[in-house]
Amino acid sequence: MEKKIIDLPRGGQLEVKCTDQFLEVVRQSQNKDSVDEITDSDIRYFIHDAFKIAVDKAENEITINEFTSDC
Repeated sequence: MEKKIIDLPRGGQLEVKCTDQFLEVVRQSQNKDSVDEITDSDIRYFIHDAFKIAVDKAENEITINEFTSDC
């Protein structure tokens, strides 16, 4: 397992422990071939997108629950 320290655009750093499986998921999400290098930006974008999807889904579920409890 490789540990990466990724500099963030607005300051700070992100520490990521990268397994081969994680890097393969990142590779697939970025549509990269097995010979293409996975960059820190690829990892950062993957994590950003994954968290955004999770937060959007949670917010949507909260909104639906609030709407259905008002009925």
